[in-house]
Amino acid sequence: MGIIITLMICGGVLLVLESVLPGMILGVFGIVCWGGAVVYGYSELGPEAGHITFASVLLFGVVGFLLWLKYFPSSPFGKIFVSDSHVGDLGEKPDEILGAKGRTSSRLSPSGYARIQNKKYDVIAAEGFLEPDTAIEVIDVSGNRIIVRKASEENSETQAQA
Repeated sequence: MGIIITLMICGGVLLVLESVLPGMILGVFGIVCWGGAVVYGYSELGPEAGHITFASVLLFGVVGFLLWLKYFPSSPFGKIFVSDSHVGDLGEKPDEILGAKGRTSSRLSPSGYARIQNKKYDVIAAEGFLEPDTAIEVIDVSGNRIIVRKASEENSETQAQA
């Protein structure tokens, strides 16, 4: 029974170390230790001990993984490995243009470019294709995805007068 406990502890420690050391070698050895504990339980101690060992490995693996997911990224040690920056973030807030009017700079088929509030954006037409210099309205902003539709005639005339 001591061998099983030792293998399970060694496997757990190796899997934790795998999260901070590159290479996947420690993780593989950790899984091998846990597999060895299950095999030893079945072969040397019988089916009942093998079932208990297998259930223990599954339980510790799932609970350990969930705890790691919850606590590791926010731990002081985990913050070393977790980046708070955003790739491609230019400091613009596209949510602010929701409902804004503009004009297409290129053909939207269904994606293309539009000028909204004197800035050029990559946009997607909600339906159909839109020709260049068509009046548009922003109807949805999701992350960096901006959905537009052709502005109604009243809105485009008001915009042209302004």
